[in-house]
Amino acid sequence: MKKIIFLFVLAATLFSCSSDENSSAGKSSLLKRVDFYPNKPNESRWNFNNLGLLDNITKQDGTLVEKFVYDSNNNVIKDTKYNNGSVLADYNVTYDSANIITSINGVTYDYVYSAAGFRYSYTNATENFSCEINNDMLLTKYSYSNVDSPEKKYDAVYSNNNMISFQRTNNGTVDLVRNYSFGSDTGNGNPLRNACLGVMKLKSLTEPEFFMDGIFSKSVVLALSFGTGNSIHYAYGLLTNSANHLSQHDIEVFDGVTFVEYINYSKYYYQGDDLP
Repeated sequence: MKKIIFLFVLAATLFSCSSDENSSAGKSSLLKRVDFYPNKPNESRWNFNNLGLLDNITKQDGTLVEKFVYDSNNNVIKDTKYNNGSVLADYNVTYDSANIITSINGVTYDYVYSAAGFRYSYTNATENFSCEINNDMLLTKYSYSNVDSPEKKYDAVYSNNNMISFQRTNNGTVDLVRNYSFGSDTGNGNPLRNACLGVMKLKSLTEPEFFMDGIFSKSVVLALSFGTGNSIHYAYGLLTNSANHLSQHDIEVFDGVTFVEYINYSKYYYQGDDLP
């Protein structure tokens, strides 16, 4: 009981603050690194290049998990995923003069406009793929099936450039629902938005579940619920640095009205900041 009370007081203190003068003293708006679940066994570090674009993802010990290569238009032309030093997946991407994806690993994508919106698609003897996107080239409706697996679908809904819901359907059954809430922009908004748009344009086609935490919206997520019948929900708190940029994003987990736990979710560092 004492531990829970301590965590609640700690979280309440964090959530009541709007500025953190002790972290991220630099004035740059370009990210240098973001640590997710810092100091936990599953910590993930996102590292950004000199332009502030997501360059690679590593584990806490520096083990490479994923690496991105860009062209001069900030399009991701190569995305390589690793497992303990070995290449797990490798995506080589081509674009046309309008920065539209035309192929991934030699598979040609049709890019069409319909009344429903922009859409990538391809069909062959074994596969059927379709991905509708919005004006930011981010997925709104995704479906994929092949001869060996049932159809998988994803649906994302946006409002004011914020993803307010994300849903996954497997073989006709909805098995994941996430609903996000956003307040008025706190500080200078979400620094991950512009830093990751090129990656997200590709992930719309290759890895829709990369979207599920809602961290690429224009605003910073403040609440998350998991659909009808699930009483678990998250309330997010944040700190900003002296330049009013997001420096820390944390979670209070509730089951109904009952506080469950506090999670130190992410820590942000900007170019010019000292890294721990």
